[in-house]
Amino acid sequence: RPEMAPILRLFAKARQGLSFHGETKRRVGELLIGLSGQRPLDRILYLLQVLRILAESEEYRLLNVGDLTVEVHAQDQERMTAIYQFVEQHFQRSIALPEVAGKINMTVPAFCRYFKKLSGKTFTRFVNEFRIAQACRLMTDGQRSIANIGFDCGFNNLSH
Repeated sequence: RPEMAPILRLFAKARQGLSFHGETKRRVGELLIGLSGQRPLDRILYLLQVLRILAESEEYRLLNVGDLTVEVHAQDQERMTAIYQFVEQHFQRSIALPEVAGKINMTVPAFCRYFKKLSGKTFTRFVNEFRIAQACRLMTDGQRSIANIGFDCGFNNLSH
């Protein structure tokens, strides 16, 4: 469909990896920060706006100028979505590797390799980054103590 052509071109370029900068990065960053507080339908509209901005932008560089591209298969996408949803639902508590690996029917070593290959980071790092993002979001309202926010986001030790 012609209305999807710019987004399809964006996805084709994204197979080589893209890094956006400048005004594009700033605008998309603002939209993504505001995304979590939106109603479900508005989230879709925000996503479409992000895709439009990225598709129309010339402020990017290709991360991989060679012929190597990364294909994400449907099964991988389903697994990563399941992992993300699990973390989203349980980030307030300790998440054991055997528990999350079992959710996608993998052994712990296989899960760790798989997750790092697809995400570029360890599962522990991903969970900690997710928790930090949630804590930052909660701190913006200024109504709760940092210690309480930390505990609510799964940081059960104040030394974190």
